[in-house]
Amino acid sequence: MVNDYIKKESRGKATIFQNFGYILGETFSMALLFNFTKTMPIEKSFLIATVTMAVLGVFMTAVITEHKSSKLLNRQKKQQQLQSQEEVEG
Repeated sequence: MVNDYIKKESRGKATIFQNFGYILGETFSMALLFNFTKTMPIEKSFLIATVTMAVLGVFMTAVITEHKSSKLLNRQKKQQQLQSQEEVEG
């Protein structure tokens, strides 16, 4: 996805941010969730972890949108495909 959305000059920086997010996620799960739920029964700890991840997933789905230039590129590609089909048919 980095290649689809990021300019060639900025791909290294984007990869660093992506890896930083991965590290933050691992730190969050190990430092906070594990320490918070280690004294609970396993069913309750799994329920808390599942609800936390589901809430974060819904939040991320609502917040993250497709980049505008990508939508424009997709629209332009579709127009080019339609034009080439019309040329072949015509």
